[in-house]
Amino acid sequence: SILTTIDGYPMHEGYKVEVKEPPQGLTPPSQSVVRKTAHQPNKLRKFVAKNSAGLRVRAHPSLQSEQIGVVHVNGTIAFIDEIHNDDGVWLRLNQDTIRQYCDAAYAEAWCLQFNQHLGKTLLLPVQEPKSIIESATRGSVKTPVVESSPKAKRSSKYRVVKCGASGHNVRSSPSLKAPPVGMLSHGNYVTVIDHVENLDGTWIQLDKETLRKHCFNWDGEAWSLAVDRNTVYLRPEQTSEKDKGSEVGPAV
Repeated sequence: SILTTIDGYPMHEGYKVEVKEPPQGLTPPSQSVVRKTAHQPNKLRKFVAKNSAGLRVRAHPSLQSEQIGVVHVNGTIAFIDEIHNDDGVWLRLNQDTIRQYCDAAYAEAWCLQFNQHLGKTLLLPVQEPKSIIESATRGSVKTPVVESSPKAKRSSKYRVVKCGASGHNVRSSPSLKAPPVGMLSHGNYVTVIDHVENLDGTWIQLDKETLRKHCFNWDGEAWSLAVDRNTVYLRPEQTSEKDKGSEVGPAV
């Protein structure tokens, strides 16, 4: 994008500029059509809360930044970028959302999706039809998902042994492209009811009790990446000596 200033003042409104000729000595770029993939990641989030005056919209991704708007309860936002810092997970709002929730025009605006200090998810993904989610998470993977064996589907306990500074994401489906719906912290114990393997690694599905504890107002499925190519994030708890030699579980 191009940011325009006149006499040092930024121009917030968008303008369409048509370039007739390339600069002298430069050849024009070839015209090519970029085809979008069949499914784009869900960029819509909904503010779900009780007894709240709304979610603050800030000029920059910081709790100390100026408030420039507010998203009311059950309000929906669309975002174009995501960053993580000490406050949690911030979403950069698109221009339509800025115009909807802010009184003036701004070049950028941010909302806090996950509050690290409170351990609370404030913005939840707007659920899509299950068929679309499945096609995005499984159909986009060229190799088939390896389903777990019946024995592996028994509930078992896992513990978080490695995570980032802001925690370890719980997602709505077994894909790194799926939106986060909760967060685990180092040392947390979770109950697992299933696992699958794909190109991301080994995913574990959390039971309803764990979901209610670590997710905020989310009734769908909850998955977390246990193992990728280089790192073990969640490790199964030790089983009895009788089961150690025969248990079939996710590769660690």
